[in-house]
Amino acid sequence: MNKVLLFLSPFIFVIFALFFIIKFVPPATLRRTLPESHFQEAMIICTYPLRVMGNSMMPAIKNGTLLIMNKCLEDVENIPAGKIVAYKTKEFVKIGRIRALQQDKFGKIYYKISPDAKPLEIKDVYPEDILAFYQESLF
Repeated sequence: MNKVLLFLSPFIFVIFALFFIIKFVPPATLRRTLPESHFQEAMIICTYPLRVMGNSMMPAIKNGTLLIMNKCLEDVENIPAGKIVAYKTKEFVKIGRIRALQQDKFGKIYYKISPDAKPLEIKDVYPEDILAFYQESLF
């Protein structure tokens, strides 16, 4: 039993460390601290897998699709219209397409985001609520 525990403990530590980094370290900080020569490490840290639940992004993304999102955003205040992003709300992480970039009356930038299946259901989302942008689908 002790040998098995000794063998598995480094793997468990790495899994917990990766979870902590992915969940709690802000993406912009990661982008600034990783040198370009650490491409593979950056890919692991920047990857944000997300399973689509529902038909709100049809026809572009089907229900049940596993998305690979990239959470290392270089310029979160300058994401172009048309980009698919994951953003946080009070209850959930949602997926939508950026329709426009605007400024509020105080000069703060925000995005107009809506799902593809419901383009008139527009939400105002501030850059700090953007978690990741769509990179690729797996299945």
